[in-house]
Amino acid sequence: MKLGQKRKKLKKIYLEITNNCNLACAFCAPTSRKKKYMSSEDFAHILEKIEGRAEILYLHVMGEPLLHPQIDACINESVKKGFKVHITSNGSLLSQVRDTLVDTGLKRLNLSLQSLEQFPEKRRAEKTIEILEAVDFLLEKNKNLFVSLRLWTQDKKAFTQEITSYLETYFSLPHLEIEKRLLEKNSFLIHPRLAIHAADSFDWPDTSQPFVGERGFCMGLRDQAAILCDGSLVPCCLDRNGTIKLGNLLEEDWDEIMQSKRASTFYEAFSERRVVETICKHCSYRLRFDKEIGKNI
Repeated sequence: MKLGQKRKKLKKIYLEITNNCNLACAFCAPTSRKKKYMSSEDFAHILEKIEGRAEILYLHVMGEPLLHPQIDACINESVKKGFKVHITSNGSLLSQVRDTLVDTGLKRLNLSLQSLEQFPEKRRAEKTIEILEAVDFLLEKNKNLFVSLRLWTQDKKAFTQEITSYLETYFSLPHLEIEKRLLEKNSFLIHPRLAIHAADSFDWPDTSQPFVGERGFCMGLRDQAAILCDGSLVPCCLDRNGTIKLGNLLEEDWDEIMQSKRASTFYEAFSERRVVETICKHCSYRLRFDKEIGKNI
């Protein structure tokens, strides 16, 4: 049976509207691709092809999506196609574009607070407050928006404690309350539409990374797929250089790509817990799926 017949709708598709970024965060591995902004014509073309293919559309893979000059149009056109639109941002531009985001159908905004690590320590508190004030503004204006403050630095205790102390001060929480809560569970709600989510940092898959193994599981093409800003379709949002290019949606149709030999082999192999793509054999992130097979972590 072909892949397209097995899974007609994914949970999420990542659509990279730009791979350009205004920061150089340590947790983001560099990409070898040329910097590019997806044109409104290419965006509309791809949107037509992926309509109905997933529930959630993330407007990023690499890069900072808030840099895109048509970010509001990208969100609203996606909503018109029936997608719940999510964005992951480093947060540094949020105070500048907050008014642009107000009248959009943005459903969820993930803010990677680990981006604060690159700023001098004396600037981090100021930058944190700047981001949180913009978050408050957006939550007040958009009653359908959910915001997740991400701290994927649990393995960096000193930095994590520093940032959580700023959050505790801003939200009038007791000292070390966030650390205590995150020991119990990796996320908790500050209020119904604002959460803190914690995780360890991770290594981006790359053949320069240690060999992980030829057995295992991954949610690529089951739970997700990703489209790079040149139209390339890859199975995973961690394939930052398009190493597993299955096709190009600017030139081919969704079903044509999903039913291709490479896509089918990728899917069937992971069904049998076999790893066939070289870069996947060097991906430690997929080990998270082995702990609870079939559950997206």
